Amino acid sequence: MITLGKPLRAEDLADGRRRRLLEPHTIVVTVKGKALTITVPVGFISDGASVPWGLWNLARPWNEFGPAAVVHDYLYERGPSYLPRVTADWIFGEHMKAICPTLPGNWLKRAWRAVRRRAMYRAVQIGGWWSWNEHRAREKE
Repeated sequence: MITLGKPLRAEDLADGRRRRLLEPHTIVVTVKGKALTITVPVGFISDGASVPWGLWNLARPWNEFGPAAVVHDYLYERGPSYLPRVTADWIFGEHMKAICPTLPGNWLKRAWRAVRRRAMYRAVQIGGWWSWNEHRAREKE
């Protein structure tokens, strides 16, 4: 279960793609009665959901799931000494599920949002290894 904190506050950077957090962003993940508080610090820079440009009609990098993408980026940057990749991906999926009920919309919007959420989760399961390995390579430099 994911407990959402305050809404994400971030500013656009000059490149038009990335955003910098203006205040800490916190969620609480509870699994089997144990709570883990994850706080993304002020100044953290994220590219949102790493969606290839050709798929932006389906899901833009900064959509309603932006807060989940920021936490996921942070977990990927922190790496295996903090949490394993599979756990970071699971938190991303659960975070998106927690965001869905808070959003307005009719049944069609909710259904489309669920399709996009599942697609984004599958995408990080399939392709997240690339970003994960990029972060690990930078750690070795």
